[in-house]
Amino acid sequence: MSYYDNAQHHGDTGHASFDLALLPGQSSAMATSRLRSAINEHTGDYVRSRALSGTKPATLIMAMRDPKEAMSIGHRALDEVDRLRSKRAIDDVTNLSKASARYTGNSDIAAFRERIAATVRV
Repeated sequence: MSYYDNAQHHGDTGHASFDLALLPGQSSAMATSRLRSAINEHTGDYVRSRALSGTKPATLIMAMRDPKEAMSIGHRALDEVDRLRSKRAIDDVTNLSKASARYTGNSDIAAFRERIAATVRV
């Protein structure tokens, strides 16, 4: 349990809150806040944890219709996911791509989705 620090706690509770935030009528505030804390607090030794914590708030924020902010968070997560070999990370990035699909007319989103596709193919 030596790895269980504040960053890990925020990541774990943020991931649990993510699933609840996707339900109709629920707020994404707790999940987003906790996952952002995890992103900021995970050290370089925990790239996978930081990457996984990054894809979730990007997906939530994209689903809540703020694609610009979601892409900012998502690009940082993609930088880290690109260095990993993790099925879970690929699944999370794929979900982020699905959440961004509603913005088909936005050229920035199109480029973002192309980056996601290139990351997933790696």
